[in-house]
Amino acid sequence: PACGKYLVFTEGSRDSVILRMCGIPAIAVPSASSGAILKRMEQYCSEHKLILVCCGDRDDAGDKLIANLTRPFIDARTPVGKDVGDFYEQKGLEEVSKYYDKYKNKRHQVSD
Repeated sequence: PACGKYLVFTEGSRDSVILRMCGIPAIAVPSASSGAILKRMEQYCSEHKLILVCCGDRDDAGDKLIANLTRPFIDARTPVGKDVGDFYEQKGLEEVSKYYDKYKNKRHQVSD
């Protein structure tokens, strides 16, 4: 898969766009409709030997999202703010990029 070793997901499209700006392929999963989607993502990760990375929100909805995961995953919620968007607003793109650096798909990055 184009995502490399990890399948990174967020709760909102803005958060996934910010991660993509950092070179991290991420998909957005709306928390309200996440049950069936999460199950499919877990299955996909299992079939393709990927590690699921949750960049969900630090709130009740994010906690419920994580509670619905049944397979091993990495909880990569932000160190500050409610979500990736808050982290970006408070610390800037460079800090977001540094924090999530290990999830970048370095195989497919284009260098100058």
